[in-house]
Amino acid sequence: MSLKDFWKIWQDFWFKPQSPLPVALFRIAFGWIFMTGVLTQYGHDFCVFFGQNAILTHANYVAYWQSKDMLVNVFDFIPIKNSWHLAVFVVMAISTFMMTIGLFTRVSTFITFILFSSVSNQFPFLCNAGDDMQRLVLLLLLFTRAGDALSVDCILKQPKENWYQACFMPPLSAPWGQRMLQLQLSLAYVSTALLKINSDVWFYGNGLNCATRLADFSKFTIPVMFDRRIPLYLFNWGTLVVEFSLGTIVWISEFTYWVLLCGVLFQLTIDWTMNIPIFEFVFISMYILFIKPDDLYKLIDWFKSLFQYLRLKLKRLRLRESNVETV
Repeated sequence: MSLKDFWKIWQDFWFKPQSPLPVALFRIAFGWIFMTGVLTQYGHDFCVFFGQNAILTHANYVAYWQSKDMLVNVFDFIPIKNSWHLAVFVVMAISTFMMTIGLFTRVSTFITFILFSSVSNQFPFLCNAGDDMQRLVLLLLLFTRAGDALSVDCILKQPKENWYQACFMPPLSAPWGQRMLQLQLSLAYVSTALLKINSDVWFYGNGLNCATRLADFSKFTIPVMFDRRIPLYLFNWGTLVVEFSLGTIVWISEFTYWVLLCGVLFQLTIDWTMNIPIFEFVFISMYILFIKPDDLYKLIDWFKSLFQYLRLKLKRLRLRESNVETV
């Protein structure tokens, strides 16, 4: 391969126009997952974590965190009252809903990013790795064409009779924003795998044994197979292989969907054994970014054919019933 060929591949990877349908579908899936997390994780004990009687006061936050780093936090500019803090959550919920349905997509995504960053910074003890990933996703989603398909925005730009074309057949655009999201997912998996393999606990096969015995994270009863040494070792090293694959081999088109399937099973297993809210489903939703637009169009055509078939069957059934009544 010559340097010129490499440069062309590099340019095509970032800028060759393709359909924004995958990133639009990801926007919808991520939006619903994100909204569920906000309503459950923060809304349940709102007055404990936010407002004028929060266990971490705003003054303590400023003294310990804000004095060290310049953090994004709208709570610095509003009164320390329950009503004002609740208003932040209401606005964030509205902007998240607008982002999900694709109404003023870029603006609503920006508002959601600023408010969620503020909420995370105001009470950082609630955050986990899933929240960190969600902040990164919201930031990178700003640079995508996620509102060009499956959105209210694209419908409003087209005449009513062309709504299907507007939603499912958007104009091609450079996918560099989607590529950044894909690379962020790959970096997350590769860095996690490297941290594990550099740990003696995981390298010698005991990592999964420790992870499944964390009482604070237990969710359901651990399967019996995790009480046996050989299955534990196999799953331990299998975890490392899957994480490395999700960061590397997933880019090879022949293996992409098989690796993503392993990733789904891997994340659902984590969700079964560990209580880490929303974390796994955020990562699963990001797998949508690796689906090829052509395959999505094939799936859409299959659903169209299925809908037309069911519609025809229903029409024939009604016609048959009407004939019986006539007789």
